Amino acid sequence: MVTRFDRFLKASVAPLALLAACGGGSDEPICARAVVSERYVAYVANNINGTGSVSAYDIDRTSGALRALAGSPYAAGANPNSVVVAGSDGRFAYVANSASGTVSAYGSGADGSLGEIAGSPFASGTGLPRALAVHRSQNFLYLASSGSNLVRAYSISAETGRLAAIGLPVAAGSDPMAIATSGNFAYAANATSNDVSAYLIDAATGTLSSIGAPFAAGTMPLAIAVDPTGRFIYVANSGSNDISAYSVTPATGALTSLGARVPAGSSPTGVAIAPNGKFLYVVNSGSNDVSAYSIDSTTGALAAVGAPVPAGAAPRALSVEPQGKFLYVANSGSANVSAYSIDAATGALTSLGSPAASGAIPFAITTFIRRLVSIAC
Repeated sequence: MVTRFDRFLKASVAPLALLAACGGGSDEPICARAVVSERYVAYVANNINGTGSVSAYDIDRTSGALRALAGSPYAAGANPNSVVVAGSDGRFAYVANSASGTVSAYGSGADGSLGEIAGSPFASGTGLPRALAVHRSQNFLYLASSGSNLVRAYSISAETGRLAAIGLPVAAGSDPMAIATSGNFAYAANATSNDVSAYLIDAATGTLSSIGAPFAAGTMPLAIAVDPTGRFIYVANSGSNDISAYSVTPATGALTSLGARVPAGSSPTGVAIAPNGKFLYVVNSGSNDVSAYSIDSTTGALAAVGAPVPAGAAPRALSVEPQGKFLYVANSGSANVSAYSIDAATGALTSLGSPAASGAIPFAITTFIRRLVSIAC
C-alpha cells in the first residue's frame, strides 16, 4: 500500500532528479540556484507501557524554545526505548519498541511531523530492542537487543525509508542497552556484563564483524557517545556513578582506557557531546541533574564544568541540537523536556525556564535538522 508519506518522500527527492536533468552540455551550469529550507526539530520517545508514542517539537533557533508540532504525539509501539533520525536531510525516523519487539519507521514532513511509512513496524527478531544507531552513510541502521544479546543490521531504502535485514546478527555482551557508530565502527554498551562490544562495519554491505573481546567499563553502562572526530568514546555507568573514557585506535577500532573513571551524579543514564567536540554532558537519573565536562582535544580527558544543574524528575536522556547552542533533557518522571543554553566558551548550562510537556515517561530524545531542497533552473 502506498501511503501519503510514501508519496511525500518520492516528491522530496524529485529536486535531485531535476538537478540532474537541468542544463545543457557537461560544461554548462546545471542550475541557477538551489534553495534550502531548514527546520530544527526534536523527537522524544515516550516509554508508555503498551501504548508508546513520539512527541515532536520545532526548535526556535534563536531562543531554544520548544513548540509541539500539530498532531504530536504520534503513535509508536509498546515501550519505545530509542529514537534516531536517518538521511542527510532528516527524512526518516526510527523507534525501537522494546515491549512489542519491533522498529517503527516514519517519514518526516517539511515541518518534522511524522507519518508511519508502509511496512512499519519492522520485526526486530528475538530479544528486547533497546537502542538504535545509524551509519554515517545513512544507508544502514543498527539495533541492539537485550535478552538475546544481539546486534542486528538493516539497510535503509533511500527512497522509502523501509528497512531490510542484512547479514546475520552478531553477539554482544549481556544486555546491550546503548549503541553508537563512528566511521566504520560500532560500539554497544552492555549493562549486565559491564563492558563495551566493538564491531567493524563493512562500508559496502553494512554487515558487522566483531573486533575481539569486549572492553571493560564501569558498573551497568547504559549510554555511550563518540566525539565528532571519532578519537574518543565515553560511557555512562549507572551502577558505579561514573564515566568511562577511551581512545580509539583508528586502524582497528579497538579501545584503550584513558585511565580512572570520572565521577558523575547518581545513576547516570545518558551522555551527549556538543557538535564542536569541546563539551560532554551526562544526565543523572538518581540525582535529577545534568553534569557538564570539558573535553581535552588532545588527550580526551574530562574536566568538570561547575556543579551539576537541576533537571526534572528522573531525567533519562539528553541531546545537544546541531548548532551546539542548546541542550535538551527528557525527564521520565515528570513527563517533560528541560531546555538549557550552552555557554560557547565554557560549556556551562543555563536553564531556559519551564520545561515543555511531553508524553508519559519520556525515555529518549534526538535533535536534528530537517532540510528541504528546491531547484530553480
